[in-house]
Amino acid sequence: MSFYFEIATKKETTYHDLTDQLMFEDVRFSSSQSDYTNTALKGDKIFIPGKSTRGVTISKEENAYSIGINVIASEEDFWLALDVTKAIASLTGGDIIPEDADGPVAVDELTSIYDQKWIDMMKLLAVNMFLEKVGQEDNVLSIGCCLMSYMVGPKVHAQLDTSSELAYYESLVRHIQQTQVYDVQKYYISGMIQVSSKDESRKLRYVMFFPGGGTLVRNADYVSFPAKGGKYELPYSWLSKIATDKFTLVDEEQYKVEPLDESEYEALLQSIEKAMDEVTDPELEQQYSELHPFDLDLEFNRLTSIPDARIKIFALRRMTALMAEYDKRGLELPHKREQEQAAAAPPPAAQAPAPPTPPKPTPKKVAPPRPASKPEKKPWWKFW
Repeated sequence: MSFYFEIATKKETTYHDLTDQLMFEDVRFSSSQSDYTNTALKGDKIFIPGKSTRGVTISKEENAYSIGINVIASEEDFWLALDVTKAIASLTGGDIIPEDADGPVAVDELTSIYDQKWIDMMKLLAVNMFLEKVGQEDNVLSIGCCLMSYMVGPKVHAQLDTSSELAYYESLVRHIQQTQVYDVQKYYISGMIQVSSKDESRKLRYVMFFPGGGTLVRNADYVSFPAKGGKYELPYSWLSKIATDKFTLVDEEQYKVEPLDESEYEALLQSIEKAMDEVTDPELEQQYSELHPFDLDLEFNRLTSIPDARIKIFALRRMTALMAEYDKRGLELPHKREQEQAAAAPPPAAQAPAPPTPPKPTPKKVAPPRPASKPEKKPWWKFW
């Protein structure tokens, strides 16, 4: 659920001009335009550190700007959305068209219509959905916020005030606000890579753990831990098995990890190996029997990327179980399949030889005239 203000205009504004026009001074953008340059503002999210929950989305189409505000936005987010709408309309001369209005609304009339009463009504939208889906059904809901998504589930719900919808909203907003302001010089927000099958029926998300400093580990399917000579890829749900006192939950599932020194990171990698070794052979057989062929290939690649995998018992046990599953399904292992495909591929077409390049004429070397000089005086040994 969301609400949009459209500003009908072909003109563009810049980060600098917008921030200069705003009533709110301490604002940031989710993108890298933190220096508020004269770059054209075409699409971004603006927020107030420590005050925003969802932030305000700004997008530019050919003939309009669109300003969006989402459910569980903080009260400051609503006022920021109104402030941004008025500023862009003033800068571009565009008409403001709210999604629930029959026509344009004047800049100086916007906050008299969309006022505190409107905000009080809007901020409670979808709160009952969170109470039902999370509080009663124990689901985990993910919502996009300013710097990273926020996950609400039973653990977070247990910390919130459920005495009324307003109390629930206010306690949830306070909880989210704490997670959307970080020292970006200290914490690296893990980047995400999505891997999909050829037909795109299967998609898995991977995030990278950053051992050289603090990390905000975003929710994904797998976390990749770099290691000398390879890497370890662990299901995200297993983080709770290896978490040390350097790991802190920021919401239902996502962790903030303080910087680890070399010995601490090495101990973390050892705990990953221990967790992988604790899975029994029957459990492995059951897990692999339920995997999609695409996931089987990914697991094969995960195992072969483990440092010294051929001499580690837990990796050998897993590979033995995995190969048995390939054999049971009558599937070739990935590397053999690639070799067969390469052998079956037609040879590349022979290219006609390029015509020989005629040799460049060599210019005649003319020795420069030697200046008149005295006969060279040879050292004594040259005479023998």
